[in-house]
Parts: sequence; structure tokens; C-alpha cells
Amino acid sequence: NIIVYSVTTVTSGTSGLPFQQRTRFDFSDRPQFPAATCIVAGGVCTETLMAYTTTPTRGQTAPFDNRNGTIRWENLTRGVTVAGKTDYHTSHFFFEPASGQSAGRADTLEIIRFDANGIDSTVILPYNQLMGAGPSRYSVTVRLPELAYRDTTFARNSGNFQRAIFGEGGSVFGSRAIAFDVDRGYQLTANDPSGVAQPLAVPVVDKGVSPATAVSDFIANTFAAVKGVAINFDGTLASIRADSTYIINPLLRLQGVLATTVSNAGLDFHPLNTGPNSFPLNTRLVFAASSEPLIEIFDTHCYQRVSSIPIRDPIIGPIKAAYRVATGQLVLVGATARGVVIAQLPNTFTTTCP
Repeated sequence: NIIVYSVTTVTSGTSGLPFQQRTRFDFSDRPQFPAATCIVAGGVCTETLMAYTTTPTRGQTAPFDNRNGTIRWENLTRGVTVAGKTDYHTSHFFFEPASGQSAGRADTLEIIRFDANGIDSTVILPYNQLMGAGPSRYSVTVRLPELAYRDTTFARNSGNFQRAIFGEGGSVFGSRAIAFDVDRGYQLTANDPSGVAQPLAVPVVDKGVSPATAVSDFIANTFAAVKGVAINFDGTLASIRADSTYIINPLLRLQGVLATTVSNAGLDFHPLNTGPNSFPLNTRLVFAASSEPLIEIFDTHCYQRVSSIPIRDPIIGPIKAAYRVATGQLVLVGATARGVVIAQLPNTFTTTCP
């Protein structure tokens, strides 16, 4: 159970003196969509971080009672906290995209993880901590309304489990996209007022989560309603399905646009796609649902449609592409209005792009 608190200074209505006001925000902790990631050391997965979005409820604390979900990860390898254990990397709440200050407000954030045993708790983000030996202190200031996301927030992980992409759903323009790189780790120091880097006793900023500037830049450049997301094998490219399909890199920088249809948002990369220069050429492909009864095939190097696959009914849900090693076949799975379509295809599609 993760509880978020804002701590701010307000003026007393009776004494006229300033005092600290601590406000509790209780979110639903129910997972919605998972995106499995893994910390790799020496070519071996050493720690599994299950990134996920949460399903909101009307019972959440205002102003998040209007169906606002969150993004988090849970370290499944380190497990739950136990009495006497100090581990600040068991859980993480994605606050980084909301970093900054609102107009007329300066809300400092505190996040506490309450263990499932009902006894232990861990402060995973202190609202105020000493930097180094002191006396300087460090805290995180956020724009509170941006801590949560409209229902539904989509999630997908890369094929090598190193990265993940999240897309804020809802039929509203200006949706957010969040990227996550599991191997970047935590920010271990912060600059004191004199500009000298000081160690933090409790590292709190996950450097793998998209910073606020990258998220706001994506919104300004696209201003779209997100309908689905996908990510390629190594996480070097992700796609945001909206009015068109936006291909972005891990820094949320736009690489190209696919002319997909507005309706029917299913999309997936070729299972072996490793970016715009992926080789062999047939791995540069993306498979997209269409408003027509076919699957469109695009090239992630030139962002043009290069082929299509006719099917009986349009795919109205997600598409998942898999590679069958034993036979070299591609297997595409998609949801239609009348059931699930499974297309088993030879992995011989080519591209006319140079």
C-alpha cells in the first residue's frame, strides 16, 4: 500500500503564523497493465522490476477521485520489507514526470510504502533529508495534479526487458507518454546551494523515468489522445497510437509518423526489431490494425506502408506479434468483433524502402 503526502507551508487562519500542512492522498493499489523489466548484470537478469499501472476507483482521495491511476514498479526479487530492514528500492512511485512547481504553490512530496503484513513501513521518498553531512537539505517539489493519469494508462515492455513505455489513455487531447529504462538506476547525489554534489542518504529519483521536461515536450509536439502503445525488442523505438502513430526514441523525441487509421488502435513491432537500422530488413517492420479488414505493415526506417495482410474482420483490439524459432514463422494475434484471429505467416516480408 503506497500512500502519497504533500507537505506545504500555509498561514494559520487564527494566529496568522506559518505552519506545515501534511495532506494524505490514498490511491488504489490494484495493478491494471504490467510491463516486466529486469536489471541485468554480466548478461544475467539479477533483479525483476515489475512496472505497472493501477486501476483507479471513485474512492481515491480528491482530487484523484475522478478515475486517476498511477504508474509504479515493484522489485519482485528483493521482495517485501521486514522488520529492521532499510531498503528504499523495493517499490517506486513514478513522481518524476510531475516534478516542478505549480503557480502559487510549492508542494513537497513524501511517499510511504506500507507492507502487506500490516506492520512494517518504509519512507521511499522523505519530504526533507540532509545532504551529506549537512546542513543543506533536499526535497522533491511536484505539481500535484500531474501525479496521476487518466484511466486507462497503457503499458508495454521491450522484448529484452530493459525498457518500457506507458501511454495515458482517455478520450482527451494532450495525453502523456512516459518511458522507463530499468538500467539507469537512482540519482545518488544532489547539488547543495553552493553547487557542490552531496550524497543522498535516501536516493529517490529514478533516472530511468522520463523527466518532466521530456513529457511536456511530447505533449506540446503531438497534443493527441493516446489509444495504445508498443515498443520494439531492445527499447530503442516505441510507438504511440493516436490520430496517427508516433514513433519515438527512449527520450520521447519524435523519429517519424506512420499514417495509420484513427480507429482500431492495435499495433506491434516485429519481434526482432532493433530500431530504424534493424537487420535483416524484414525486422524493421511494424504491424498495425486498420479500420478495414486487414493488417497494415509499415517500415520503421522510412515510416511508409510497405504491405498489408487481408483478414476477415477488422482488428478492434490489440495486436501481438511473435516469432516461432523452430519454423521461422511470424504469428500475429489480434482481437476482432467476432473473436480472436491468429495469422501464421512466413517471415519473408520485405520492404521497398532503401
